[in-house]
Amino acid sequence: MKKIIFLTLLLTMTQVHATVKLHKIFGDNMVLQRDVEIPIFGYSDGNMPIKITFNGITKTAEVVAGKWKVYFPKMNAGGPYDITVEETNKVLLNNVMIGDVWICSGQSNMEFRLSYSNAYKNNSVNFNNNNIRFYEVKKAIASTPKDEMPNQSATWQVASKESIKSFSAVAYYFADILEEEIHVPIALIGSYWGNTTVDKWIPKEPLSKDIKLATILDDYENFQEEYPIRKEKLDNEFNEWQAEKLKNPKAKMPWKFKKIHATKGSGEEDDFARPSALYNAMINPLIEFPIKGVIWYQGESNAKTDEMAVFYEYLFSNLIISWREKWAVNFPFYYVQLASYGKVEQKPSNSVWARLRESQANALKLKNTGMAVAIDLGEESNIHPTYKKLLGERLALQALKNTYNKNIVSNGPSFKEMKIEGNEIRLMFNNTGSGIIAKAVLLDTHQLNSNELLGFSICGEDKIFVWAKAKIIGNQIIVSNPNVKNPIAVRYGWADFPLCNFYNKEGLPATPFRTDSF
Repeated sequence: MKKIIFLTLLLTMTQVHATVKLHKIFGDNMVLQRDVEIPIFGYSDGNMPIKITFNGITKTAEVVAGKWKVYFPKMNAGGPYDITVEETNKVLLNNVMIGDVWICSGQSNMEFRLSYSNAYKNNSVNFNNNNIRFYEVKKAIASTPKDEMPNQSATWQVASKESIKSFSAVAYYFADILEEEIHVPIALIGSYWGNTTVDKWIPKEPLSKDIKLATILDDYENFQEEYPIRKEKLDNEFNEWQAEKLKNPKAKMPWKFKKIHATKGSGEEDDFARPSALYNAMINPLIEFPIKGVIWYQGESNAKTDEMAVFYEYLFSNLIISWREKWAVNFPFYYVQLASYGKVEQKPSNSVWARLRESQANALKLKNTGMAVAIDLGEESNIHPTYKKLLGERLALQALKNTYNKNIVSNGPSFKEMKIEGNEIRLMFNNTGSGIIAKAVLLDTHQLNSNELLGFSICGEDKIFVWAKAKIIGNQIIVSNPNVKNPIAVRYGWADFPLCNFYNKEGLPATPFRTDSF
């Protein structure tokens, strides 16, 4: 009898001190995805039923292995609402909206702060918008997929000039256009990290099961094996740097000595070189949270060699496929093609950045994808161009056309086919809009005028490309060079920083392309 009384008392004490918690993605000011069943989920260290009340509906959830989850019916856009979650304690969420939720991911150009953008500095946009909410995932690395975001401290916020200034510029301008056009709350979940290659954002399953992708894991294993040698060398260099610092105390520590870089390949939990590490910590915790779609800006860190640039198409396509599989939804995935960057070449030449742009364009073979061309928004010596408002708007055009079914032109001209006609090549295009033009445009410090169509090169059977004369006839372009009598191929915008000015009349730049496969 005493044993029964003791166990009953122990159970009662456990329930009294039981605490219900929500997953960290839930909070005041958040936006929940409209037109889908709405999951609300979290944790409890007790076993009493959890009561959740939302929009006049009350649901009960059972605790299983410390977790609970409940679904509410589909709801239209609107709000604000309160949500209460009750066990022995009570959690109240205020100012909750129903709308569209977009994940914003990639590397530093997606991370690029709004306050650094030209429009913010010029104070040319009203950033106070109660219908735009945002949430930034804290940077974290993990060796295995996490259900919860490690050390997450950020909360949902309502957009204002002060609150939004450190958030993604591209993401905000994207949301600003969407909210203005479709008049529903827009949520942005920022999950990005500068200087990251695409493999860090791909789940491990496709990397381990696909023969082509398995090389990523093999390379990482080899990198780990070499770590002791690298560490010894780096330690010696660090000691030398410390000695130099005594002479110059104001000297900044080189990036390679900072822990995040110095421990690459160590195999530890926070190893920044680990494939899937960022997916595990910064994307996987979000997959139970319904979303409308994804916007993505990444690729610079994969534009190192021709081999990497070509392989990017396969890697990037697998990222899109794998994320959709994780969410079990074929959501829209819109991304930015790399902007121009690097010195202007005087002659046509090979370009790793052009090859990576080609890989990005080829990923459009996947359904429900769209690409914002940025070839005219780069800077020669700045890998982080500041024209983020235009980029956000071009991403928004993709969503408005393809997701929200607006009758608009969302793309610039894209290559369709060519015909060789003697010593000329005739080019045909898709997405010509209301017509094609040579546009007067300033590319960093290079002013191009509208009376000459630039950016085209041509080659004969020798496969040596030379600059070409290009003229517009209707919605087609005739390309030639008097020194190329028997042309076989044309390239456009094929350079790290090409001087090119081919647009449609809607002001959208043509996608760089080549007709060859040399």
